[in-house]
Amino acid sequence: MAEKISDGFNGYTFKVGDPEHLRIILEMIAADPEMLNKLKDNISKIIIPTIEQEAYEYHRIYKNIANKQLLVSR
Repeated sequence: MAEKISDGFNGYTFKVGDPEHLRIILEMIAADPEMLNKLKDNISKIIIPTIEQEAYEYHRIYKNIANKQLLVSR
């Protein structure tokens, strides 16, 4: 769910397939575990949608796409 992570604000991202980059991040956290408190505080500021809200949003998007395709095909 990298799209939900703001690097350094509510978590850390690393380059896919790059274990060296992940190692650097893990060593940084191990050297200063207190930094996790800031991340945890910032996570609580983010509104995570419920499954129902997420499903509704996907349904709305798909419906809009389907309606646009109907208009184009006419």
